[in-house]
Amino acid sequence: MYSETKRFKQGPPRPAAPIGEKAVAVEELNPTGMVKLHGVYWRALCEGCRAEAGEEVLIVGYKDGVLLVRK
Repeated sequence: MYSETKRFKQGPPRPAAPIGEKAVAVEELNPTGMVKLHGVYWRALCEGCRAEAGEEVLIVGYKDGVLLVRK
């Protein structure tokens, strides 16, 4: 029982952030929206920028389940 409680407090494992890779905006990032990376859709925040649908963005970080991107 203790190990189950301990595991719960740690939270679920987080995916490795694909920092340095390029994704494609599937909708306008103003500043938030969705991007596609390797066929998977991610929520994204364009730091200090806007990106139109279809534009490539660079992944620079990951926070709370959201990719941080720049143009």
